[in-house]
Amino acid sequence: MTQGPEPVRLVARAPLSAPSVEQLIWPDPSHGWEAREGVEHLWHLGRWLRGIHDNPDRPAQAPAGDGPVTLLEEVRVLLEERLGGTDGDPIDRLHWTSLHEWAARLAEGGAVAHGRLGLDGVLVESADDGSPALVVPAPGGLATADPSVDVGGVVGDLVELTHRSRGEGRDPAAYQRLLTAFLTGYRGITGGPEPAADLDVYRAAALRVAGRSAARTDPADAGLDLEIAKRLVEHCWALADA
Repeated sequence: MTQGPEPVRLVARAPLSAPSVEQLIWPDPSHGWEAREGVEHLWHLGRWLRGIHDNPDRPAQAPAGDGPVTLLEEVRVLLEERLGGTDGDPIDRLHWTSLHEWAARLAEGGAVAHGRLGLDGVLVESADDGSPALVVPAPGGLATADPSVDVGGVVGDLVELTHRSRGEGRDPAAYQRLLTAFLTGYRGITGGPEPAADLDVYRAAALRVAGRSAARTDPADAGLDLEIAKRLVEHCWALADA
């Protein structure tokens, strides 16, 4: 991976008209960003995020009531309204109970993190030299969170896009490459297995996808996200039993 000048920047305000990574890779990735620049930039995003999590001296600046605790509470409320409060629940009680417990657990994390990271909130703009750079808005500053919330937000988005591409008869390899690049940037090539960390990452990923499902306006999109969230929950059960 090449080293560009300041490949990822944290900003207080989102730049005008800068597309998000999500917009560049879905629904029409025909321009090839996800196959070329995207792989490099997702690696840089992972490396940058690890630097945030590994810097205990960097202060969390999010004011009370903002950040991941609020986000996870929003997810919990959305899930309760969409999934837990009607007859004929679209997700069974066992899956819902796990999601509820994980939201409470991850909300207790005390590390410095972004807290609301996802591909829809990572923007791409041109750097001073004309090369594309990633911009990560954090209007309230960094927050206090379990680091898995950040990693799981990106992982959940890429897992979702992988399943969506398969469902539409597309080759999911591009999204799998982006996921590998992001995790390699975060962990390093020689990093050993982290089963406990993997478990919390995929718990956070399940919450991310379930939360997005609860906010969808298209019933078909919501239903697909629910199925993906359920598969992620079951993946977490398998990891926990391993």
